[in-house]
Amino acid sequence: MRQLKHWQDPVNTLLGVLLLVSPWLLGHADHKIIVANAVIAGGLLALDGFGATLAPRPWEEWVAAALGLWITCSPWVLGFGNIDGATAIAFGIGFVVLVLAVWAAASDQGWTPIGGGAH
Repeated sequence: MRQLKHWQDPVNTLLGVLLLVSPWLLGHADHKIIVANAVIAGGLLALDGFGATLAPRPWEEWVAAALGLWITCSPWVLGFGNIDGATAIAFGIGFVVLVLAVWAAASDQGWTPIGGGAH
């Protein structure tokens, strides 16, 4: 069995799936923009995380970071920032994905936020 390079990648995969199904879980399936954003961004995040888990590439962490930034900002950019559940899940998932992606990319450079400094 192959060693996992970053534990963050399967977590991002699960967060992508959660975002993808969130409109139905939260009762926002009638809001087309929320559904479209969740399906597209969540699907891309799940695919990126799954791909990074199976065959890690350095650029995948930056794709995850960009997706995390988009997901975090999307409620306000797309105009659903006033819908509490949708905003909370997008902001929460996006922020966590962004932090995990930067953490994984930084660990490739020998730096981690826990324990600090280069190793």
